[in-house]
Amino acid sequence: MSYQVAHSAGAGQASRPWRGRLVAVYACRVVLLGVFMPGQRVAFALLLCLAPCIWAGGCGPDDDSQRGQRPGDHAAASTTVGTTPASGSREDWLGLLPERAFQPDPGHTPITTKIANREHQAKELAEIEVDASDRKQVRTYIGQVLAIGLKGGGDYSVEDPAVAALTLVGASNVSVLLEPLRIFGRFNGASYLVAALSRLAGEEHKSLIIGTLPHSPELLSVVVSHGWIQDARGVILSGLRSRDPNLSTEWIIVAARLGEEEIHDALIHLFIKSLNPRRIWETLVDLESMAPLGKAVEQGWSAVKRTPEERHVYRQWAFVAAHYGHVDALGILAADAIQKQRIAGSSSAFQQLTGFRGEDPVSWLAERRQSLRFNELTRMYE
Repeated sequence: MSYQVAHSAGAGQASRPWRGRLVAVYACRVVLLGVFMPGQRVAFALLLCLAPCIWAGGCGPDDDSQRGQRPGDHAAASTTVGTTPASGSREDWLGLLPERAFQPDPGHTPITTKIANREHQAKELAEIEVDASDRKQVRTYIGQVLAIGLKGGGDYSVEDPAVAALTLVGASNVSVLLEPLRIFGRFNGASYLVAALSRLAGEEHKSLIIGTLPHSPELLSVVVSHGWIQDARGVILSGLRSRDPNLSTEWIIVAARLGEEEIHDALIHLFIKSLNPRRIWETLVDLESMAPLGKAVEQGWSAVKRTPEERHVYRQWAFVAAHYGHVDALGILAADAIQKQRIAGSSSAFQQLTGFRGEDPVSWLAERRQSLRFNELTRMYE
């Protein structure tokens, strides 16, 4: 597949509206002089001859920085455009992003449908062009790509052709790709922009990426993949202190690994409220500075038992709680050990906690349920 990117020969040249205004001011001034002082009419004629030259910028460069440049030098210098914040506003983007971007997430899409959608999208994307040197065109192009990409339903993937299409705007437009993330935050298709940024961003874009991170937490994946965690330390810790219930599991885990004791209370709070408690627990339990998690686990397990209809969260909490002496949670773990597809690692965890090596952990537990006790030292049921 191929997508088309057009490059203007005049890329990077800035308009000079101030020159037109300057000519108008001087023209009016000389007209008045010509009326009242006829002797000045020669000067007026001379100005009229020079005006087109001034208007077109043909009398010289705007400033000393461009004097002596050869044709093409300015275009080469413009490749650093993506390292400074773009001036795009909400008004610039209104009408460009598709309505689907702000509708509820369509959810899971069958893989066969997804593959068929990708083939169709690739054909549509091949038909649109972009002048990568024109920011206005780049914004329009981004909107077109997202509109096509979002037709494929949910389960957005880095393998979707929309990601490859977005990367064609080049590293010089990193700041433009960041604009909708900074302005709108979370929306369907944001992951396409993040995936494209992960491929295009370099060290020179680090400050831009980190500066946009508070507005678009999905950019954390770019920070992590580029090794900028310590540079973004302040932003990451600040986000955790906010105790935002929408904070991603990845953000919580990255913040936890920074090892700051002053965020432990916030970590515990988010752990208890998390929809992915197992992953967070597996991180927290390995932190030497972390206080024992028994009370937090008891709170989380007690809360989720009141809403067992959230089966995925319920079973994750059961996995965690079984490691802290909750026999009822061990029963859920035993059932999952038989149906291994539900919670990965259930069988090995049950064996580790009980020493049981047979094929029917449910029956084994039913026979011993009343007599089982949890040994805090060995972390096993006896």
